[in-house]
Amino acid sequence: MVLNFQSVNNKIAELAICLDNHKPDVLIGTESWLSPGVSNSEIFPPDYSVIRKDRPPNEKGQSHGGIFIAHHSAAGMSDHDGIPLINIDTKPKINKSKPRKVFQFFKADWSNIKQDLTEISSDFSDIIPDLVSADELWVDFKNRIQETMEKNIPSRVVSSGKKIPWVDYEVKRALRHKQNAYNKARATDSSEHWEIFKSLRKHVNRLTRSKYRRYIRDVCAESNKKFWSLIKSLKNDSFGIPTLKSVVGCNITENKEKAEVMNDQFQSVFTQENMNNVPSITSTQFPPMPDIDISTDGVTKLLLDLDMTKATGPDEIPARILKMGAAEIAPALTTIFRRSLETGILPDDWRCANISPIFKKGDRTTPANYRPVSLTSISCKVMEHVIFSSIMRHLNQFNILTDQQHGFRQNRSRESQLILTIHDFALSLDSKQQTDVIIMDFSKAFDVVPHNRLMLKLDHYTRTYPRLDLRLPNAKKAEGCHWGENSDWETNSHTYLGAEIANDLKWNKHINNIAAKGNRALGFVKRNLRSCTEDIKQLAYQSLVRPSLEYSSSVWDPYTAEKIYQLEAVQRRAIRFVKNNYDKRASVTEMLKNSNWSSLQQRRKIARLSTFQKAYQGYLSIPIRTLLRPVTRTTRRSHSKAFIEVQTTKDCYKHSFLPRTLKEWNSLPEEIVNIEDPKQFKTQVINYQ
Repeated sequence: MVLNFQSVNNKIAELAICLDNHKPDVLIGTESWLSPGVSNSEIFPPDYSVIRKDRPPNEKGQSHGGIFIAHHSAAGMSDHDGIPLINIDTKPKINKSKPRKVFQFFKADWSNIKQDLTEISSDFSDIIPDLVSADELWVDFKNRIQETMEKNIPSRVVSSGKKIPWVDYEVKRALRHKQNAYNKARATDSSEHWEIFKSLRKHVNRLTRSKYRRYIRDVCAESNKKFWSLIKSLKNDSFGIPTLKSVVGCNITENKEKAEVMNDQFQSVFTQENMNNVPSITSTQFPPMPDIDISTDGVTKLLLDLDMTKATGPDEIPARILKMGAAEIAPALTTIFRRSLETGILPDDWRCANISPIFKKGDRTTPANYRPVSLTSISCKVMEHVIFSSIMRHLNQFNILTDQQHGFRQNRSRESQLILTIHDFALSLDSKQQTDVIIMDFSKAFDVVPHNRLMLKLDHYTRTYPRLDLRLPNAKKAEGCHWGENSDWETNSHTYLGAEIANDLKWNKHINNIAAKGNRALGFVKRNLRSCTEDIKQLAYQSLVRPSLEYSSSVWDPYTAEKIYQLEAVQRRAIRFVKNNYDKRASVTEMLKNSNWSSLQQRRKIARLSTFQKAYQGYLSIPIRTLLRPVTRTTRRSHSKAFIEVQTTKDCYKHSFLPRTLKEWNSLPEEIVNIEDPKQFKTQVINYQ
């Protein structure tokens, strides 16, 4: 099917009905008028894969022209297969997905389920653990859980067939009338019949657009879960794994062959360790870690904290069962955990995972451009949490980890590391010193970690095994960075932890990037939620747009009027969209005030003060009391927790986090700085401002 759309973005409803009625295997569209910022999932149904060629926007930011080819994913085709120029009498291979079984938990008999779970735990308490393995305990546990689910939870079989939810009887009847009018007009070629057809066509277009917008509005207003499901579907362009290219250049189309190629690729990136050259150290300065204590109360608490919406692992035991029956099921799981820990052997199910290849970037036909995401047993994750907490408690107690390590640690974050890093660079510039840094990006860092060396190093710090150096993965790329008066480095800025750091520590490029990102996010919201209520639009802005404008803002908070307004302009456009008021005479400032939207500048100031207070109270690992000097004498204008202002010579240091925020901290009243709770402190600061 070949169609000329003249802006497919304005004909989403009509396109969906056209594809649903005619069900073409391939659709070729011209004059799409799409810009590169519009994702395929915003326009096309989820069962169509799309190849697009958009025309760049003109001076006014408008995109015209553009073509696309959409093919049905069930037709056994690929977005990289060639398009034949001859007609062939054949049928495409239809890959029908298998129906799946779904439990209806809202109809479950929870009283019987909890009774069965209590019996399972009671039977496990009578077992002598030394006589059975952890795997035998787990298999018995899993089988009895599944029997309980089959007995007490109704289920139904669902297929993957998708129907357009907003196409009701009224729309179908209007479509039939339009088709009948078209057939009659074509048969008679009467101008009167053609006018009737054109009138019905306009009516169908108005009706379908109205139904589509009402559906979007109702789904968003129904619940937060429905809202986020819709947003995810509109932003997700995943259509499965396309045709892959093997090492020798052959096309791989069969699902089984794709899985084998992906499996080979994921295995190939893991480090093959040579254990003959492992260094050894015979002594350690740290005491051995105490035995890990797994208690029933602790397991119960972890089960109650589970997210019931998380997908199950290969054992097919859902989180809902584990959470709803936490108190009853915890004793049995505790027995399995203890036995596994005593023997050092995991149940076989816990060593398996459902692996999904996730595309990262580059050519979709290249297996190396995919990363594996493993879905493991939820019960195994609970035990992992217990072990992880015990190890981290030991490492933190004896300060084994370096203070420069901010990732994956409590009271640390990317923002805290950025604050300290930028503070060091800015102080160096202010002191007219030169700082040279090498920033390395590791290639597939989590895939190529040498696990044996990692385990031996962990043994060294937690027990009494030899100390070993953990080798780093191979660096994919490295950049030289220079901060100082004179530089021979060619690069002028560097991306580090999501921030674009310039050599002069000015944030102009970074702010340009996040303003553009915020405008793209706002454009997505405008395109897809324009028919929603004011509350839904506001929720979309505050959850999809504003976070992109405030990520790590304590580090790069602008101080020039130009950059401050550049960010404020995004919010001012957003409030017009939320209020649906584009009148040039309307006051945007009044709209913001009536909606109780604080300026982004004010929000960044509050965020900086909140970060400063967390660091001062020890909730964030930024050594403020070491980096700053407290005042020795208080005055009527200061408080007992004030610091001496930092003397600076350069703007990059003057407007960095610590020198800038301590002035605002010093200006707060005594009763606010004495608040220890971060949430209460933030509330009082907002009221004070």
